[in-house]
Formats: sequence, structure tokens, C-alpha cells
Amino acid sequence: MEQGEIYLVKFPFSSMVDYKIRPALVVSNNFFNKKFDAWFCPVTTSKMEECVPLESGFAGGELDRESFAKTNVITTIENVLLLKKIGKLKKEKVLEIVKRIEANF
Repeated sequence: MEQGEIYLVKFPFSSMVDYKIRPALVVSNNFFNKKFDAWFCPVTTSKMEECVPLESGFAGGELDRESFAKTNVITTIENVLLLKKIGKLKKEKVLEIVKRIEANF
């Protein structure tokens, strides 16, 4: 698993009681991902201030609707919750998203 890849995952609700199947973006770096469960941010079709548009950002694969990385939500997801790989973003787009996440700290 690599930073910038998008997977269809069982993304947990904040209550951690249930989940929604949705696309999610790997935002943790590759070194981290080899040792631990990866960090993901959800991908949404809702345009919000905290979201980064993904259009023109794909290096491979695609989503069927206009989509956004929701940078105000980060969750650790175990590999068993990954359903399938959907695509991968260009490095420049990933850096834009990570910088937006860093600004939240």
C-alpha cells in the first residue's frame, strides 16, 4: 500500500460502531505504511471548504463522479477493511492534500 492510492474501504463512522463503504485515500507515507496500519482520509462527492478536489489529479484509475478528499477526517484503517484498489493520485495532488491536513494541526 502506498501514499496516494485510493481504495474502496469499510470506512468507520466516528462512533466506531458501524461503517460506510466508500473510497478513501492513503495519506500516511510509505515508510509508515510498511510498519503500521495506514492513515486514510475519506473521498466524498460533497464539495466543502475543507475538501481538496481530485479532478485532474489521477495518475491511474478514476472515480465515476466529481470527488474531493475530505482533509478534516483522518482514520487508521486495517488492511482487512480494504475491499479493492481504485486508483492512484499524482504526487503533486497528494502533496497538496497532505499540506491541507498539516494545516489542521
